[in-house]
Amino acid sequence: MGFVMEVSEKSDFVSSPAAPGSLVMDSTSDFSADQRDMQRMGKKQEFKRNFNWFSSIAFTSCTMGTWEFVFINNFQSLVDGGRAGMFWSYCWVIFGQFFVVLSLAEMSSMAPTAGGQYHWVSEFSPQSIQKISSYASGWLSALCWQSFVASDCIFTAQLLMAAVSIGNPGFSPELWQTSLLAMLIGVMVTSLNIWCSKRLPVIENFFVFLHIACFVIVVVILGVTSQKTSARQVFLEVTDNGGNYPTLGLAVMVGQVSAMWNVCASDAVAHISEEVKDASIIAPRAMFWSFALNAPIAFAIMLMFLFTVPDVTAATTEYTFPFLSILASSSLPPAGGQAITSLMVILVFMISVSTFASTSRQCFAFARDQGFPASDWLRRVDPALNVPRNSCIFTFGFTIVMCLVYLGSSVAFNAILSIGIVALMGTYGLSTGCVLYRRLRWPETLPPVRWSLGRWGILVNGIGVSYASFAFFWSFWPIYYSPTPETMNWAVAMFGGVMLLAVVAYFVRGRKLYEGPYNTGHQFSANDAGWDAFDPGLAPFLSTMDQSEAWNQPASAATRQPVESTAALPPNTESVSLHAKAGFTGVRELSPTCYTRLPHTCVACSASFPRNNQLERHAAENNHKAYLCTCGKAFTRASALRRHIEEFTQARKHDCPLCDHKFKRSGHVEQHLRLAHKKPDDVIKDLLAAQTSKPLEGRNQASTSSVAGPATGFTNTQAGYPVVLTGGPWTESTGFHPTVPFDNPVSQPGNFSDLVFGLLDPGTGSVADSPAFMPRGFVAQAAEFHVYPAGAEAATQTRFTGNFAPDLADNPAAHPDENLSLLDPNLASVTVGPADGFRMPALENDCMEGFYDVDLDVFGL
Repeated sequence: MGFVMEVSEKSDFVSSPAAPGSLVMDSTSDFSADQRDMQRMGKKQEFKRNFNWFSSIAFTSCTMGTWEFVFINNFQSLVDGGRAGMFWSYCWVIFGQFFVVLSLAEMSSMAPTAGGQYHWVSEFSPQSIQKISSYASGWLSALCWQSFVASDCIFTAQLLMAAVSIGNPGFSPELWQTSLLAMLIGVMVTSLNIWCSKRLPVIENFFVFLHIACFVIVVVILGVTSQKTSARQVFLEVTDNGGNYPTLGLAVMVGQVSAMWNVCASDAVAHISEEVKDASIIAPRAMFWSFALNAPIAFAIMLMFLFTVPDVTAATTEYTFPFLSILASSSLPPAGGQAITSLMVILVFMISVSTFASTSRQCFAFARDQGFPASDWLRRVDPALNVPRNSCIFTFGFTIVMCLVYLGSSVAFNAILSIGIVALMGTYGLSTGCVLYRRLRWPETLPPVRWSLGRWGILVNGIGVSYASFAFFWSFWPIYYSPTPETMNWAVAMFGGVMLLAVVAYFVRGRKLYEGPYNTGHQFSANDAGWDAFDPGLAPFLSTMDQSEAWNQPASAATRQPVESTAALPPNTESVSLHAKAGFTGVRELSPTCYTRLPHTCVACSASFPRNNQLERHAAENNHKAYLCTCGKAFTRASALRRHIEEFTQARKHDCPLCDHKFKRSGHVEQHLRLAHKKPDDVIKDLLAAQTSKPLEGRNQASTSSVAGPATGFTNTQAGYPVVLTGGPWTESTGFHPTVPFDNPVSQPGNFSDLVFGLLDPGTGSVADSPAFMPRGFVAQAAEFHVYPAGAEAATQTRFTGNFAPDLADNPAAHPDENLSLLDPNLASVTVGPADGFRMPALENDCMEGFYDVDLDVFGL
């Protein structure tokens, strides 16, 4: 499909088109994409990453087992719909499932975690239902995968009994025999997953070879030795073969459940993504290509089956599996039929091994987030075996319980199949619906993604959630129209029972302990992956930040400086994005989701979060203005900050009739005339009536020049971003608090008097070393710097703090050499600026080395 965009592995992150301007990080960083992903999600890496791209595709293909189950699991499709009903149901099921796979693949690239769907629901759902919806999705996901393991083991036991029956026509297996055999197979599957976990990628490579080779063998042998039916019967004759539904259309809808079950489970690789190398690109590729490779061969085996099954009624009434009727009517001897059935035993056994691995990891992940009772026990990982051993034991126990249920009635087996597809489609619908909601409601908050649906995301997610809801509804229906207690589809009872257990667990334990994977915010560290990708100049002082315990201490709302800190606050997302795109020409180029571990920092309390929506929740709950512009105004939402920045970046087509100022809105001109020129309302009305607006000439229309900002109390608000113009060996870095590290001033005593700060015009991307675009003067609000000597602990360091000079406001004549125009931090006076920018004062030679922390807010008059 042409709408799937994959990026080169040389580029780790490309933002979704829904969030233009997101930063691109290069894979040459010292930190791998996997480390960044785990750190962003707040997860500890507990598994060795043994799966590469090939073994990941092999694992997903074997877990799906699509052609194998199409061949053996088609009883319901034949009873309700016959040959043609089965054919057409596969057509739309494969089509609909394809869009679900695409949606899951993109989400696995956004958040490659073993949690899978419940994590994605937590990340993308509305805040009001985030916790409960994630919890419900986690239980649904656990239910479906646990039932898959049980059904695979029972399938294997049934096939083995069928192989025995082919060679011994008088043998009739009892339920207890099949149930005990399924338990034994569960023991073997569990043992392989625990003791051979490190070799699992190699085992999967061997499995996928058998997966393809056996397909060729089965198709060739049965295609040659079996009788064929007509194409009309296969494609056109929809029949009811015992379901007794009132209409054939309704029968086909019920019969499609087998097809839904047979083509699902592409999300298996998501649950082992913490063991996949470069998971944010390999996991979605494995989902996509495993489905793209398995769907055609599944369709081929379906056609072969439909053309060779001799009698549908006999196949569904006289044989355990309908494919056995093909073997019986073919020219193969009994030994040949036993050989084909034995191949299916081996294949379904290897599917059980793969499914068990995915199931145990999902169980581990949900327990890691305190989703289960006894989560502390379930989440333990055996480092020597590289496996969540306790989750494996729990999965085995669930399989034993399902085998006992099967022992009570063979009809229960159909309920086990149905409950798996019910729960799985529930998780598909929830996760895809949540990402669609986020895409429509807040597209700018979608995280960077390396495997993107691009502009087709809304369409793909919409079709995916529609199909998942459709499949969820039909999965509850019984095979027969008037079911008896023995033929009833008890999936509805099992589903209701498990969900009732989940509700009880939630109110007893979950609502207190379960926070959801995207509420586990934790403190920020400058050593987090990705900071050096924004500005190499940050590297010289990252280590100093790491050593300071004050890095995470609260900040003062008045001064916006960290309390007793040796470094500025972690940059807000908007500031980092602005630094990375200094020459932006419009607010839409700003990224609300730049990729660091915890890039979203509240400037009021310095709490840091991995996602913008978490910061907004924090701001709303604590009434914090978490988003700060360099002009000094703070906002509670990122959207409000972006709208504010928009005032400085969009075209200004309205001229002041009395001066050269230009504005975005005509109302700003009116306010400017009233405040700056002191004109009465009647004169303002006449001036505006006589004025002819002219386009902005000789200057970038995205300039910050002379924009009204009534909330500041000034006529015109200027947003100048301080940058270093001249000086010694200092490396530039910016953010809201630009921090300038310096070397030993003892050997360079004059350098600090030469350090000049200019103003970066975000409209043109150029640096003005004179205030040419502020002709009416300017003042600074809370302009101050801090200098710390190096070589001492943060708690014992002394610092020199002042408004460029401690007594400059009281005694300007005492500092004639500083050439400063920013005299009064309390806005008590105004002075016309110098021609060469803003100079920092000379420092004492005993400062040794440290940081200049400058908080500079400039307002034009």
